[in-house]
Amino acid sequence: MFADCFVDPDSEFVFKPPSRVYLQELRNDLEHIGNVQIERWIECNSTVYLATDSSTTQKKSEAIMAVGLVNDRNEFISIKNSLYHGKDAKATASAIMATLPTNCLKNIVGGIGDSAHLQQSATNLVFQTLNEINNEQKDRVSLICMLHGGSSCSRKNKEAMPNNHKQFHLDLKILLARRQNTGYGPQSLKQRLEDRLIHFKRKVSKIQFLSDKGCRAGTEAENGLATIQYKDDIKFVIEEKITEIESQNESSRTPKSLQLLARLKRVNEFLLDENWSTTKVHLGSHILLWFVLARRIYKLENLKRTITEKKEDIKECIDRYAKIINDNEPGEVFEKVLAMSITAKLPESHIQVINDCGNEYLRSSKEVKSAVNQYIRSATIKAKLKLEKDTRAYSELPDSDKLVISTNRHCESVFGCYKSLEHQFPSMSAEMIEILTRCSRNKVVVE
Repeated sequence: MFADCFVDPDSEFVFKPPSRVYLQELRNDLEHIGNVQIERWIECNSTVYLATDSSTTQKKSEAIMAVGLVNDRNEFISIKNSLYHGKDAKATASAIMATLPTNCLKNIVGGIGDSAHLQQSATNLVFQTLNEINNEQKDRVSLICMLHGGSSCSRKNKEAMPNNHKQFHLDLKILLARRQNTGYGPQSLKQRLEDRLIHFKRKVSKIQFLSDKGCRAGTEAENGLATIQYKDDIKFVIEEKITEIESQNESSRTPKSLQLLARLKRVNEFLLDENWSTTKVHLGSHILLWFVLARRIYKLENLKRTITEKKEDIKECIDRYAKIINDNEPGEVFEKVLAMSITAKLPESHIQVINDCGNEYLRSSKEVKSAVNQYIRSATIKAKLKLEKDTRAYSELPDSDKLVISTNRHCESVFGCYKSLEHQFPSMSAEMIEILTRCSRNKVVVE
């Protein structure tokens, strides 16, 4: 809330905050200018794709749904960013239709979003409604965002992991990772580790622990990379904390921090000298599956590549997976992925870690090699099937020099803008935040 006025004691100037009437007029003006811009944009584009996505907000019961349009030059305009309740496909489709201007309905030839069942069901319902409104039977293409496609392949890698490694990565995230611009958790040792790395000048650029929150995918690979790079420092910090907790519990009638102690001991077990060789090889497989296979799918997001070029990119990505699981290709599964890392154009620090894991693999026992190869094969088969499913709509398009939308990062940028305003101005109304977000994303200029 504004104070009644602010007075500068050294001058006669008195500042009065804007009245509610002025703020309402400002909101109306911005909304009018933004709507005029949208109408003119639609008039200039006869072919558009519907872009939609949703994200959580600071209001736990509500989510923000971004709705926009993309033309055949991959230019995006935000239509509406509304708050809604629930996760029902029919309600979501109705909310999307309520935001779309009537003069764009006949121009929509397809849509783009993630591969979630709710998203796909809502998109299909929107297409059905458009056919009913336009009195036509038009087949519209539903494209999957390749940002989400790469994330899906990363998820398949995680699902195929042995349970003890899933728990290991969860423990690492709780102990050594945090979301950017947030505080440290009650079990976090991240600051201790950071201080030690900086003090001994062992921190390496682009190698750090990441949290699932605020990170789209690949956290297991990134954290595996950091674990191998900083292994000795991590072990020192963890053993120091274990000793500290056990010392406190010896002099206390009621033992404390037992959950944290169990977590620390689980992680330390993987870092012990007698187990480290096996741990390193498994972490190496997580790193290779992400950096050499799944992450390279993001090339498909390139907005400047034509339909023909993207179809070639898709074939190349699928062929990499197929080569891994093809028994006629020479070499063991781990070695095949390792060989592909040469063409992945990774930083030197990443290459050194990957080569170290490769050498460790060659020294490993048959049992370790068998377990790792079985994991890689299982993860690769699942990821390949998912990639083929997510890219089928692109592969079925006729070859053309035209551009086609293949990323929904436009909507992600809307969320970033909305949440930034929501964080900076907690008392601002949702309507004003929506208008400011839309005007900011669409680069509305008030002359």
